[in-house]
Amino acid sequence: MEKREKRLRETGQKFALPFYVMKLTLRVSPAYLATTAGIAAVAAAGPILSTWLTQQILSGLLSGEGRRMLFFWVACLIAANFVCGGVSRYLTVKQGVFSERFRDDFKCYVGRRIMAMDYSLLEDPKVMDLKEQALRPIIDLGVLDMVLRDTVPSILSGLFLLAGTAVIAAAGYPVLLLALLAMAGINLHFVNRTRQTKNETYRFILPVERKIAAYNGITADFSLGKDVRIYDMGGIIMDKIRHLNRTDLKAVSVQFGRISRGAGLSSLLSQLQLFMIYGLLAVWAMQGRLGIAEYAFYTGIFLNLGTALFRISDKLSDLFYTGKIFSAFREFEALSMGEGGEGRSSGGAPRVEVRNVSFSYPGGGGPVLKDISLTIREGERVAVVGRNGAGKTTLVKLLCGLYRPDGGRILFDGKEVASMEGHSAAVFQDFRLFAYTLYDNVVMGREEEADLAQLFRRVGLQETVEGLPKGEHSYLYKLFEPDGVELSGGNGQRLAIARALYRDAPMLLLDEPTAALDPVSEEEIFRCFREISRGKTSVMISHRLSATRLCDRILVLQDGRIVENGSHEELMGLENGIYRNMFETQAQYYREQQEKDKMQKPK
Repeated sequence: MEKREKRLRETGQKFALPFYVMKLTLRVSPAYLATTAGIAAVAAAGPILSTWLTQQILSGLLSGEGRRMLFFWVACLIAANFVCGGVSRYLTVKQGVFSERFRDDFKCYVGRRIMAMDYSLLEDPKVMDLKEQALRPIIDLGVLDMVLRDTVPSILSGLFLLAGTAVIAAAGYPVLLLALLAMAGINLHFVNRTRQTKNETYRFILPVERKIAAYNGITADFSLGKDVRIYDMGGIIMDKIRHLNRTDLKAVSVQFGRISRGAGLSSLLSQLQLFMIYGLLAVWAMQGRLGIAEYAFYTGIFLNLGTALFRISDKLSDLFYTGKIFSAFREFEALSMGEGGEGRSSGGAPRVEVRNVSFSYPGGGGPVLKDISLTIREGERVAVVGRNGAGKTTLVKLLCGLYRPDGGRILFDGKEVASMEGHSAAVFQDFRLFAYTLYDNVVMGREEEADLAQLFRRVGLQETVEGLPKGEHSYLYKLFEPDGVELSGGNGQRLAIARALYRDAPMLLLDEPTAALDPVSEEEIFRCFREISRGKTSVMISHRLSATRLCDRILVLQDGRIVENGSHEELMGLENGIYRNMFETQAQYYREQQEKDKMQKPK
């Protein structure tokens, strides 16, 4: 009983997916869908009109009708073909235009959905495989466009043809009609088996091709070019690509025989259909059951009917196959529907409460954070320190809303916030700059005109920006502009800090904000830390423990838990304390370095 219900549910989903595709297309481009339906209607009307008018001409010739009547039917046939052909060509041209627009509009639609996706899902390999399974066929291989330009019009025109010819065929020769229906059912079975084999192959090679694309991306990534050349990584990368390509090819080769057999049987069945139509009608004509005009008419009717049935069976199989792709897209689309932002915060520095929060990365094993609780007061500056892997960056990403806790709650001014949009700004040690102008990298698409001179002065970028030919309107990198500039690591980090400050959010999160800076520049950033964090609730991660003295309070993380909590003076007073040991070890290292530098100076 359960198996039967499952089968019925799956069948219902198969037939419901085309309507979902239509709804999706209607949402993105109504004109494209209307043009496609018009092409299908014209494609169905043309053969029926042509067959009927041809019969009228033959009947007139055989019955000795006058020339005027014959010329009338010939003129009607020419006019029908001319009108149908002209309308079809016009709609096809319009469809091509709408198709190009649709591709761009659909990519924008998908881009918006991906940018709305929970950040934590981007690090889940299963979600990335689902993304590849959903988007690669639709965008890279044009499956949706193929469905709208070929599959849907073929099914619609086939149904129109079937409706127009089946009644005539059933009234005249029902046995031949039943035979054609049976052959169409057999053809659907063969085509479905072939499609199933292709789908199994596709599912196997999909993760392989995703890895190949990732390695190909490494070869073309400008930012990785230096490492690839310095460490001679080209051979390793190409070996991996070749190995994956062989795995891909082997999977396709194994299934090729099964696919070929199914396609051959379907082709044989199509030829058998033609033999049956021409042969049976010829036999009946020789028996005197139909005349020449009727033979020509019914041959045309049954040929159109057979074509319609095979077209429907072939395209239904295509639709069922692509339906699985759209099932993946529908699942991925549901994942990407994140909760909307609440706009820019109009309040002051928030009070932040972390209550019994735990978090694990998808597929990453055990929890990274374990039952953490803490309160950050309004406007308080908090430093988070600890050894690598303690969970510091994860905590910051939870605070800025990139991750959601597996357990527990994070409250801002006593309430949970669906989105941190406008509530926080962050600078991470692995920050990214875009191949836009310096201005756009800071403003990030906001429409207001901004004066960034003071902001660049605060982060130490004023001289660098003024020294560029186009100032703040100079492009980064050479992806879009041949005269694009390449900032040093330190200046790139300053630009990222400027972007966070321009956001003017009430909460500031800094994860190793000076990781790429030299000691002098780092000291400059730390000196202005109190100024840039004034009036904000701030959290800073830094391995340079001297910077923690700028904060009101210090949290020490170890193995995903807060093990020490207090000011610099309080934690230094803890005998055998973790923070005290780390601070003294680092201070000793700097003292030793200073002694070495003094000894190496020439006298």
